[in-house]
Amino acid sequence: CSQYSRYISDRPIMGMMCGKLVLTNTQTNLDSLFNIGGDLDTYSDLQNLILKVKYYLDIEHKRKEIGNNAFIASEKYSMRKMFPVFFERALTIKQNKING
Repeated sequence: CSQYSRYISDRPIMGMMCGKLVLTNTQTNLDSLFNIGGDLDTYSDLQNLILKVKYYLDIEHKRKEIGNNAFIASEKYSMRKMFPVFFERALTIKQNKING
């Protein structure tokens, strides 16, 4: 369950579920969930973002390859699979608060 709490934003995952290249800011632990440069890519600052956007606009096959990988990698994060994990986590937190 802790692996799912490491990454909070669902926006990159939603883009990945569409089978598209996702380029997002560098985030702690993101590389423990996805293959950076294989399932999605990250940028560190504005200059790095501009360079990567230009690169992926020029290299269509790489953009499509990462999009396909993204779709496969994001499958384990579907709401159908994640809801039981979130529900169980919420129950555990509630129980810990009750037991103090």
